[in-house]
Amino acid sequence: MRLTRRQSIVLGAAAFGSLAAGSGRAQDAMPGDAYEIEGGEVVIHPVEHASFVMTLPGMVIYNDPVGGAEKYRGLPPPGLILVTHEHSDHFDVPTLEGLVGENTRLLTNPSVHEKLPEGLRARATAIANGETTTANAVAIDAIPAYNTTPERLQYHPQGRDNGYVLTIGGKRIYIAGDTEGIPEMRALEA
Repeated sequence: MRLTRRQSIVLGAAAFGSLAAGSGRAQDAMPGDAYEIEGGEVVIHPVEHASFVMTLPGMVIYNDPVGGAEKYRGLPPPGLILVTHEHSDHFDVPTLEGLVGENTRLLTNPSVHEKLPEGLRARATAIANGETTTANAVAIDAIPAYNTTPERLQYHPQGRDNGYVLTIGGKRIYIAGDTEGIPEMRALEA
């Protein structure tokens, strides 16, 4: 079965122009787009480019936080940080150092994991394309994110970068990362 709007939430860097206005609904006083799931709601608060904060029942996830920890002041602290790939508009060590707390889990692709300073690497888990893990009640699948256009192949090579599919409360949330319309994206099922 293919993902449908009722069954999934699809996020990509290009989508944030429409999310920036937000729905006006809030969880933990955080404005953003809200989606009902079993047991509560997901609220997605865009920060910048591919950076966003997502609240789920019992957990706060930051995706690709960049631009300094001060951009996240006043937002709930992260329980999980996802990093899709190593480019500076998705991976910023000083921002991570300012955000990772005692109870924060960091999940990255293997390339980013190798580039982390020792203190962050000790708190991080590398997950490659095709691997799965869990965080609290959230299942997390790392799926490929890459370019297919010949002149762009050097930017996001196949096999290195991650997208993520999160499953919680009867919904699947697709975080595309930097990718083109790849076969793996089209093959996603609910």
